[in-house]
Amino acid sequence: MGIFNQLVVSSVVSLLYTELCAAIMSNELFHDSPMYSWWSCLPFQLFLLPCIALQGLLTQPHSFNKWMLAKWSDLNKRAPTEDGESQLTPERIYLLVLHGYLFKDCFVGMDSQYWLHHILCWTCIWSFLYVDTAPVFVIGSMVLELGSATQTILFFNEASTLAKWLHVGGMTMSNVLAAYLVLFVYVKNGVGNLKVRIFLGITALVLMGARQKSCYENWSLFDAEMLAAV
Repeated sequence: MGIFNQLVVSSVVSLLYTELCAAIMSNELFHDSPMYSWWSCLPFQLFLLPCIALQGLLTQPHSFNKWMLAKWSDLNKRAPTEDGESQLTPERIYLLVLHGYLFKDCFVGMDSQYWLHHILCWTCIWSFLYVDTAPVFVIGSMVLELGSATQTILFFNEASTLAKWLHVGGMTMSNVLAAYLVLFVYVKNGVGNLKVRIFLGITALVLMGARQKSCYENWSLFDAEMLAAV
């Protein structure tokens, strides 16, 4: 099955998952999105994506650092096929799942800012289906999604000071770590065309900047609400 067909399958499965969540969970609007859309993210962020990333690391023979900068030709050796291109290695499965994870949001209502966010994310995901050193993107995006999960936890526990600091610390640390991976691992030491690495690196940094801005706004919002309640 070619990459395009794999993306289609991922999209369809994602839509079915979203419909299932909508059927069994609340459709009440919560922070401008249906409640079920918030709950549906957490299994991806906290369990599925980290597990696939861990499988990718554990099913290859190299060190963690060497794996992060591995070429697709090396990764595909674990599951050789006749065409030598579209093997469902853990890294490819991760990218397909991440694509579907974002695709499920398309039909729950997104404003222009979220559409831009998703388009930039898809640019990176689709690129790394072809660009070498995909595992560094796997680790970086996994870390970012763990940081994003802290926002959902905060929204579900708005009165909790612990949840607020978990969000501020978790989101900030995830952005810092991902930025380090972009600048000092992928752009500096990655293989392939330098211009492509710089383009994808800048795209990722723009996303991280927007995430950190959102984190600061959440922090300011809940600080204001806590002061108003006193």
